[in-house]
Amino acid sequence: EAGGTTLVVLTVRADLYGECAAYPTLAAALSKHQMLVGPMQEDELRRAIEQPALKVGAEFEPGLVDALVADVWGQPGSLPLLQDTLLELWQRCKGRRLTHAAYREIGKVTGGLERRAEEVWAQFDEAERTAARKVFLRLVQTTGEQDSRQRARMSDLMPADGDGALVERVVATLAGPRVRLLTLEAADMGAANAGQQSVDIVHEALIRHWPRLQGWLNQDREFQLWRKRLNGALKDWERTDRHPDGLLRGALLEEARRWLEARPADLNRDERDFVGTSSSMEQLRQQEELAQQEALEAEQRRRLQAETERAEIQSRSANRFRKLATLLAALFTAAICAAGIAIYQKVGADRERAKSTSIALAGISTTGDNADLRVMLALYAVASWDTRDAEESLYSAVQALRGSRYFTDRQNYTVQQLAFSPDAKTLATANSDGTVALW
Repeated sequence: EAGGTTLVVLTVRADLYGECAAYPTLAAALSKHQMLVGPMQEDELRRAIEQPALKVGAEFEPGLVDALVADVWGQPGSLPLLQDTLLELWQRCKGRRLTHAAYREIGKVTGGLERRAEEVWAQFDEAERTAARKVFLRLVQTTGEQDSRQRARMSDLMPADGDGALVERVVATLAGPRVRLLTLEAADMGAANAGQQSVDIVHEALIRHWPRLQGWLNQDREFQLWRKRLNGALKDWERTDRHPDGLLRGALLEEARRWLEARPADLNRDERDFVGTSSSMEQLRQQEELAQQEALEAEQRRRLQAETERAEIQSRSANRFRKLATLLAALFTAAICAAGIAIYQKVGADRERAKSTSIALAGISTTGDNADLRVMLALYAVASWDTRDAEESLYSAVQALRGSRYFTDRQNYTVQQLAFSPDAKTLATANSDGTVALW
């Protein structure tokens, strides 16, 4: 009616909510008047299945609604799948009855997933297929047992070097209303940044029952497991405010370098930056260790050179000392020898002189007429040197004596007896005063 009130109710999917910010009037209306519709509870889900059918006079076989609820409850993005399933059940109903047989025939709720996946795969060109394969592998959490869904940000799906628009286009197609293999959710209801959107596989059944995806996972499991470990290390590094101690080192870094060299296109920018930063830090660490090692070796060489020089100086000093000692010893030996020779020569000269004196005195003793004088000269000759001439002169002088002959030198006694020592060098006299004198 003219002048009446018109109410406009708009419904917006959560993954598209942020795009409303591009329209100021719409954004203002939404900020003032909005109602957030959360996931259906189990009873709400049951009514959403039953009521539309009842309104058109259709009915479900007993237990079919329970089976539908069980297959979609708790699965994000399952309402579009349920919608498609109910439409196909309606198209296959017996009269107005929706049956278990028809439900099994269409492959239940997830039966259309494989068919739609192959249909959209057939429509993609080669570049889109490569991008789609990488997207699906990113959204699967690979384990040693059963694979499962893994939610990712749109920015995580972007290659470090490549066509980001191509990835966005492929994701939009796979999440579109006619395909619904992926779901898009805004991380922040007020965010307009598409890079912060969360992307997820619509149902676990797609992982378990799409042979093509299973083949990709089996072929690429080793890389997927490694990339899972890499992202775990990357998150730990970010939680520590990118502290250097959180970077890859040793065997983990070597493994990352090998995968980066072999599969550079399969890593996003954050992953490549993480590996690159780890490599740079490792190079810096190695350079520091090398510099420290070189400094240590230089110090060792310096000390060795100093010790060598000190040893050489000590060796030269020792050599000089040894030479000096040798020279002094030689000089001392020469001096000793010279002294010995001189002494020997002097002794020899003295000996020869004594012999000459002895022979001369002996000769004089034999020519004299005074018997007493001859005896005294012969005695001096024997005392000088015990030569044969001296002994013969003494014997001759003694034989020339007649009667008792005693030599006195101002003594107040008379020599009564005398005797020579065995070596003929000492004369003992027995005196009248009762004394013994040695001559």
